[in-house]
Amino acid sequence: MRADRLLAMLMLLQSRGRMTAGELADELEVSERTIYRDVDALSAAGVPVYGESGPNGGFALLDEYRTRLTGLTADETRALFMLSIPAPLEGLGVDEHLRAAMRKLAASVPESRRADEERVRSRYLLDARPLSGGRDAAPRRVPHLQVLHQAVWNDHVVEVALRTWWSEDVVYDAQAYALVAKGSTWHAVLRKARSWRAVRVSDLSRATDTGDSFERDPSFELRTFWDEWCEHLGRFEHGFRVTALVEPASLSEIRRRFGVQTRAATDTADTGSLAGTDERILVELTFNTLESARDQLLALGRGVEVVAPEALRLSIADYAEQIAGLYAR
Repeated sequence: MRADRLLAMLMLLQSRGRMTAGELADELEVSERTIYRDVDALSAAGVPVYGESGPNGGFALLDEYRTRLTGLTADETRALFMLSIPAPLEGLGVDEHLRAAMRKLAASVPESRRADEERVRSRYLLDARPLSGGRDAAPRRVPHLQVLHQAVWNDHVVEVALRTWWSEDVVYDAQAYALVAKGSTWHAVLRKARSWRAVRVSDLSRATDTGDSFERDPSFELRTFWDEWCEHLGRFEHGFRVTALVEPASLSEIRRRFGVQTRAATDTADTGSLAGTDERILVELTFNTLESARDQLLALGRGVEVVAPEALRLSIADYAEQIAGLYAR
């Protein structure tokens, strides 16, 4: 009977951390005097249980011993915190039960390890929802994933090279904020010029951890950012729509390149009367993807200015900056 009680006390201290003699006595339905005798017995058996006096005192186990009880290493604990509730389980109605089980399991690790939970959840996200269109893309090689993983965990700046359709990749430094797996596709959440964006890791031809640290913006919330990013991309599931201002002299070239998709937006404009004026024409264009829109509109130079979406404006600005820097050298 006493052996069962000693084991129960060990599990209570393991799961709850520091507890007073009174709290242990209430849980185990014995007197406080018995608790003190049991603590002495555990200490004699080699269990590193220690007591502290005072208002915030009580009995507790050394963190190292608590870790051995669960058998979880530091890396295993971090992996545990990366888990999220898959959307299909929410449909079964078992998501709350799984969350409760995860909380109990997390409570069994030492306090020092639990401090990693917020660090992990603010930097890694597993999104089981499929990509736009309801089908996940085939897995692609992501050789730079481990480099990005270490940079994200250590709050480091990375130098990345984004593949382009021309020979020169776009190279820039960015703060590595997070990694998100959407389906089987990994995305890196990077911050550059005070704005965050997500890029597919498989689209990077190079990723180098510079070793330079940065201070995270406390207002950044990964789940909120990712939900807004996905909502933004979802608007273009049936075509990536772009609103742009076109110089009158470039309007005929726009029509020639993009054909009927621009006629409804520009047919009311008299290109002959507008030529030579400073008035620009607001047009709507449709592309298959953001990347396709960026590549084609870059070729038109300053004849076209993207108004929306903001993600395309930022992407074009990045590419234009890299091209200008290349030729300036």
